[in-house]
Parts: sequence; structure tokens; C-alpha cells
Amino acid sequence: MSEPYSIYSMYASKVADGIINPNESINVETLATGMYILKTQKGAVMKFVKE
Repeated sequence: MSEPYSIYSMYASKVADGIINPNESINVETLATGMYILKTQKGAVMKFVKE
């Protein structure tokens, strides 16, 4: 099942959103280097670093 997601900068600005399907990855190539928070509509939250 597909699930909407949003990516936020550490300053709480939304920088990307979309819909992800199981076994897919999210392309973060266009994001600047830094720390981000990924939130899904179902409430999952994950911090990640783009290098």
C-alpha cells in the first residue's frame, strides 16, 4: 500500500513530500547536505543525514 510522506529540515520547514510504495526508496538527491526528519501519514518518524 502506498503511503504519503513529508520531509522536514531541522528548522521545521517542509522541503519535500510525496507518496512511497513498499520496497521503494525516496530520492533525496535534490536536498542540500544536512539533517532531516521524515514523517509518514501513519505517524512513523525517522531522522536522517544527507551527506
